[in-house]
Amino acid sequence: MKTGNSNVSLSLPTTTTRHHLLRLAGLLVGTSVLGSSSVFAGTWNGSVSTDWNTVANWTSGLGGTTRVDTTTPRIATITANFADAPSPALAHNQILVGVGATAVGRVDHISGLGTVAAGNALTLGRQGGNGTYNLANTAVAGAGLTGFAQGSGSLTIPGQIFVGGAVSGVSTGALNINTTGTISAGTQLLVGSFGGTGTVKMESGTLTVGTDMEIGNGASATGTLTQTGGTITKTSGATAVTIGGGVSPATSGGNGTANLNGGTFTTPGVLRVGHGNASNGTLNLGGTNLTVGGEFWVGNQTGGTGTMTYSSGAFTVNNWVLIGRKDDANVGVGGIGSVSMTGGTWTKSGESNFIVGDTGAGTMTMSGGLVVVNPHSTADRGITWIANRNSCTGSLTISGSAEFRTPRIVLGVEALTNATLNLNGGTLKTSSITGGAGDTVVNFNGTQIIATGSSDAFLDTLLTADIGAGGLKVDTAGFNLSGLQAIGGTGDITKSGAGTLKLLGSNTYSGNNVVNGGKLLLSVETAATGDTTVANGAGFGVVQQSGFSSLDQTNLTFGSASGATTLDIDLGDNFGNPGDALLNVTGTLTLNGPVTINVQDLDPDVGTIPLVSYAAPKAGGGSFVQGTLPLGVSGHIEDTVVGGVGTVSLVVDTLAFPVWAGEVNGTVDTNWDLSTLNWRDDVTTNPIAFADGLPVIFGEVLLPESANITLNTTVTPGSMRFDAFGAPYTISGTGKISGSTGLIQAGTTDLTISTANDFTGPVEIFGGTTFINSVSNAGSAASLGAGTTPILLNGGNLNYT
Repeated sequence: MKTGNSNVSLSLPTTTTRHHLLRLAGLLVGTSVLGSSSVFAGTWNGSVSTDWNTVANWTSGLGGTTRVDTTTPRIATITANFADAPSPALAHNQILVGVGATAVGRVDHISGLGTVAAGNALTLGRQGGNGTYNLANTAVAGAGLTGFAQGSGSLTIPGQIFVGGAVSGVSTGALNINTTGTISAGTQLLVGSFGGTGTVKMESGTLTVGTDMEIGNGASATGTLTQTGGTITKTSGATAVTIGGGVSPATSGGNGTANLNGGTFTTPGVLRVGHGNASNGTLNLGGTNLTVGGEFWVGNQTGGTGTMTYSSGAFTVNNWVLIGRKDDANVGVGGIGSVSMTGGTWTKSGESNFIVGDTGAGTMTMSGGLVVVNPHSTADRGITWIANRNSCTGSLTISGSAEFRTPRIVLGVEALTNATLNLNGGTLKTSSITGGAGDTVVNFNGTQIIATGSSDAFLDTLLTADIGAGGLKVDTAGFNLSGLQAIGGTGDITKSGAGTLKLLGSNTYSGNNVVNGGKLLLSVETAATGDTTVANGAGFGVVQQSGFSSLDQTNLTFGSASGATTLDIDLGDNFGNPGDALLNVTGTLTLNGPVTINVQDLDPDVGTIPLVSYAAPKAGGGSFVQGTLPLGVSGHIEDTVVGGVGTVSLVVDTLAFPVWAGEVNGTVDTNWDLSTLNWRDDVTTNPIAFADGLPVIFGEVLLPESANITLNTTVTPGSMRFDAFGAPYTISGTGKISGSTGLIQAGTTDLTISTANDFTGPVEIFGGTTFINSVSNAGSAASLGAGTTPILLNGGNLNYT
């Protein structure tokens, strides 16, 4: 009897005892008998039984190769341990199932542990053959994916596992896994390679792959992986999982499909879907919890096409998400990537971005599910890009019940790109949607936008921003948003939630404005023609950015059933008072309750400032009520009608901008109170006393001792600025600075504050050194107030003792 390639003969005695037969069986099948472990090599014939470990079922002499090419008369069945161990007599040990054009091989592995020698492989279907390995209880039918009941077998392959093609030839391979045990490939798992067709079905158990996992590897190859349960783990982060395509351009062109419908799948490396020219990859994620430690690519390299459908399960990517991509060295337009998401939760983390259209064409449509792009501390990371570079196109559509969360969205990052964001429903949580150097289009058509932070660039630098029938819906959620984007279209704007939304572009949309919560402010550059309705407790406003012009409104309604509302008028910093009102109501102005007018003006004059003009009479039973006035202004609101035209005006009676002098008639007096004339008016230069609500400036003083301020009462300035370059300022005493003011230290001289203050505005230190003796804790009084906003150090120093 010959074994392996060693051409060693084993002669049996004419009278062989049962002990000798058992020992020989152990020698041939690798079972440990009397402490020995040897190697079996042979071809399955199944002449005696289905038992893998029965000697008579094998024809020997295949040079270290275990080969199963037939299912007749019996299927090779494993129910006990077997091992192929290294031997000096044999060069290699591998298992081949279904080799050759007419071969149909099958192995049923029900129980027991199977191993092969180091570096060796399992091949299912080779050189035109058909091979199947069932790691399941094939003796009992099952209702699940594999069609078999759960077994308990395990298989360890130190080398590769080929399922459908290891060398050329139209081969077919199948691996069915439903076990309480494990199966491992020490290196690669290739499902459909070298023109073959491979199928892996996993219902339970654990599958471990050491290096590459290729599903549909190479031209004319087709691979399919379907998972409904169990655990798949790829251990090497230096290699990839590829669905459709090969490990190199020479093996591109494959067709791969992964149906992940249950269980868990984890890889620390890259997962790519559709990789390489003429490759097609499909990932159907429908219940598996998928974790990718490396980058995730859908459609990679010119000529590659990747498709992902996502319906359920958790998907975590701890690196870049790139839909439509190519390597920098790859020539051409890049891969084509497409994602359709109807459910599930997709979370992206790390110092990376979520990109639809990176260096190839990318498309993503969401009608359900949740995408979370976690923020990152690195600039321009932890955000979403649509159409990044390489003249690519990118399109993201959100609709239905979908929810997309990202700190920012940037469209058309580099020149010659083309980006589109369609907001057709669902929810978008973000603080900014802006355009880069490419062509950019945003269509607002029903998505509820919810702010995740305050931003001065909420909508900005987009080529086109249009409102469709579904409308632009913004919930500021307690934050303040503003943007210079010009908005067109025919739909409505619906503003909800606490906080303020400022749309400061030259808007041309023709829809209505509905303010259900917070405030909506429009630029006077807006040429909108719709009506505006303001709900009880909400507010509307007008912003003048440059020059003097008016915002026309057709019909404007404030409140209902005597509810209170607000109207904010911001005149900017234009010199002097305007001649025309900033808000002009051409139709009907309706006040159903008190409307509080708040006025901002950085450069007012004494006299009359027209705020609102309207066609008299007003409707409703409400009236305008004076609210906050510009800093330094003492005045009142008037509502007059002349010739059928009503005008609401602010009459500025006096102006006062106190600048600290620290002396009275040449005598030093540093008491900060409400009666001492130790201030001068910055407008008239006359001595004045401080009054609560006035803005104050601490500048240069004639005598150094005049900068040593004593505060023994409570004062509430409208704003507070230190702008000295000579004598250092100190504030001490038993009093405090209160109110909503902030503090700006803009000079180069030092400032020492030892009073316990409870003002709540922001503190900004641009120069000098500010000395304090207390720090706020959870809103408690301290030298720099009780505010919760972080102190801004921008060129200055802070010293706490």
